[in-house]
Amino acid sequence: MFQDLQDYASENYIVLQPDYILTDFEQAAICAVKQEFINSQSRLCLFHLGQSMWRKVQSVGLSIKYGEDEEFSLLVRHLLALAFLPPEEIPSAFDEIKKLLEIESGTENLIMWFEDNYVLGRVRKTLRNGNVIRGLPLFSPELWSVFNQNIPRTQNNIEAWHRRWECLVGESHVGVYHLIK
Repeated sequence: MFQDLQDYASENYIVLQPDYILTDFEQAAICAVKQEFINSQSRLCLFHLGQSMWRKVQSVGLSIKYGEDEEFSLLVRHLLALAFLPPEEIPSAFDEIKKLLEIESGTENLIMWFEDNYVLGRVRKTLRNGNVIRGLPLFSPELWSVFNQNIPRTQNNIEAWHRRWECLVGESHVGVYHLIK
């Protein structure tokens, strides 16, 4: 898709040099941005981080607790609030939230999932002295932190436009011929 966009721009003498490209949490999109827009920075949508977190809360069986326990739901939302910190401060702030979440029963999978995918990366090896060697997180804090960003935090306005368009036209993925008809 990005290659087609670049080709179209070249054919029409348009120079595409965006500072940032906002996507959802898909590795293919992140890699495509790196490949096709070498000088652009990939940024990830805060709304989609929240959606992903909510799906995880549900999949580990914590949605009822989240809905009924105000303190617990606030703690979980603290994870999403990490996005408002500078990326370099996120790991230490996560450790503080982790300590509070560990007190709650059944949160181990949620904590490990967030830690592995969004903050520190998966544990690859535990050394004899207890230290751990980690891989990189799937989505590093630099990608999803919205601290000091002068870009939209979400791409919801685009998604809302598409929903309205589908309602107006009556279906998605409509061809030009169908629109003219």
